[in-house]
Amino acid sequence: NDLSSAVASYKKIKKIYTETALQILTSLSSPEYRAEEGKNGNFILKHSTGAIPHGSEVDVPLIYADYYFLEALLRYNRMINNKPIL
Repeated sequence: NDLSSAVASYKKIKKIYTETALQILTSLSSPEYRAEEGKNGNFILKHSTGAIPHGSEVDVPLIYADYYFLEALLRYNRMINNKPIL
């Protein structure tokens, strides 16, 4: 289940989590973060970070960042269409 489901009895908190998730997805979907099709080595996101403390994978495209972005979009889509979030 997603975090918002875990706090379903706390409607105010659920609303905050849902609104924040939508803001993040909207930001990541903007031209500033989302690459044009066929560019950026075919990665979806232009700016991702893997390990700041280790100084690696900072502000680069990452396959697992793309995966988590797509997973979040899929979950959001299922949520707004009243389908179970897997």
